[in-house]
Formats: sequence, structure tokens, C-alpha cells
Amino acid sequence: MKKLTLSLLSAAFLLTGCSGANASIQKETGKEVIMTIGSTTITKQDEYDSLKAANVPSEVLSDTRKIIYNKEIKVTDEIKKEANEQLNTIKEMYGEENVEETIKAYGYDSVDAYLEDYSIPAVQSDKLVDKYIKENWQMIKKDNKPTLARVLYCDDEGKAKEALDALKKGEEFAKVFEKYSSADSTFTSDQMYVSTASEDLPTRLINTLYKSEVGIIDEVFTNESSSGAYVAVLESKSYKDMKQEVKASLQSDTSFSNKVLVHYLKKYNFEIYDQYVFDYFRANTPEFIVSHPELAKEAE
Repeated sequence: MKKLTLSLLSAAFLLTGCSGANASIQKETGKEVIMTIGSTTITKQDEYDSLKAANVPSEVLSDTRKIIYNKEIKVTDEIKKEANEQLNTIKEMYGEENVEETIKAYGYDSVDAYLEDYSIPAVQSDKLVDKYIKENWQMIKKDNKPTLARVLYCDDEGKAKEALDALKKGEEFAKVFEKYSSADSTFTSDQMYVSTASEDLPTRLINTLYKSEVGIIDEVFTNESSSGAYVAVLESKSYKDMKQEVKASLQSDTSFSNKVLVHYLKKYNFEIYDQYVFDYFRANTPEFIVSHPELAKEAE
């Protein structure tokens, strides 16, 4: 049944260069018999109606992602090794003797099916995010203003100026932090990742770090939400130094995975030929219908 389902989905939903959304199954095609059970016949239309009841759009997205993964991230020995490491985690949690039973409880027929349908695609997905970030770094950098910095929050502007003077005189950040940090501060003296997603920092501080050269920022920063003030030391703006932090921050944004998917749907001229799936995406995620960008704009 699984192979049949995938086969029918492939007919309804393709990565191709054509355009338009046509009727689901043409009338005459729908009457074609695909199996018989005693005196009962099952047609293509019967099977398709059954598939629709089983949440085709979800299956469509899952299968489409796998197509993209296999086009962008080839399954190498390294990827297989990482997938098996995930399997080893299950073995450690439930015991090696219970792996098969656990895998089946997750809905997979076997360990091999789990690796093929879940674990390997999961590793590919992670690698694809890395690839997307690296290839789109200039855009991501402009939008998110990412930096690595040490930030000190003081009780007031006067304390912050004293801390800044101490840093400029060459005192170690850890010692200055220990002396001047506010008891209300949530920061540590360690290096931290800063971006436009850093809601606990003044916007001007984030922007200044992004525009500055590595070193002490010769300015005290305040915001309207508190009476305290901030001092900062820029550590790095290099992608290689903060790629894991950038990735974690982006993945915490629920819209990011959709943005990555839309990027590759456009790359491969994604088209939907099935009216039911087309209407579902139009109502829920019109940005996935990349051949009709006006639908996403209408939904905004």
C-alpha cells in the first residue's frame, strides 16, 4: 500500500517546469480499475478519494522535501553514519533488544524503513539548512545583523561609563563584569550571540555592533524599558565563528523552515497539478504555490 500511495502522489504532485492547476483525476482515467477483491472493484478515483481522506497535503510536503533533499544533499557514507548514530540513541534509550519494537511503535515496518524514511532525511534536512545559510549568507547577514559579543548590563548610565573606562584602560572583561554588572542582569561574562532576534538588547546596540570593527564599542547604550545601561565588546562578525549560533537562532523562527522550502521549490519550478492539494495550499500556505506568487501577496 505504501508504494501505491507514493506512486499516486507522484502523479498528482511533481517538481516540473509546467504550470497551472488542473482537475484531480480526469473522469475517464478515474474509472480505470486498479484492483478487485471478490466482486468488488476499486478504481483510481476510489483510491484517490481514500488518499484525500488520509491528509494528502501532509504526505505531499513530506515527499516533496525528500525529493529536494536527494537533489541537493546526496546520501553519502557520512550521512548514513550520522543516521545510524541517531538510531544508536534509540538503542541507548530503550535497549538494543527493544529497538525493532520501538521502531514499529513509531509507525515503521523495520529498522531499515526507519533509516530510509526518517533518519536519513532528517540528516539531509539538517545539511540542507547549512547549505542554505552558507549560500544565502549575505542576505541573512543583512536581515539579522549577527555578531558575537560580550555584553555588560549596569544599574545606570554612570556605572556603565565607569565600566567602559575600565575596559578602555585594558582591564579584563571578566573583572570589569564582576565589578560593575547589575544584580538584575541576565548576562554572563561569556561571549554571546547577538542578532535582531535579541529582544533583551537595545536596537541601537545591535546595529552598532554589526557596523563596528572588532574591539571595545566606545559608547554606552540605554533603552526605554529600563534605567540601566549597556557596554559591549565586539568579538567577531565572521560566519565561521558563529555558524552554529546563526543556525540555532534561525531555526527557532517558525517561518524559517518555510522560507528554506520556498527557496528550493522556486529553484526546481515546483508545480501542483491536483486541484484538491492546490486549494489546500492556497488556503493554508499560499507561499508554497511558487508559480503563483500573487496568492501569497493576497494572503498577507
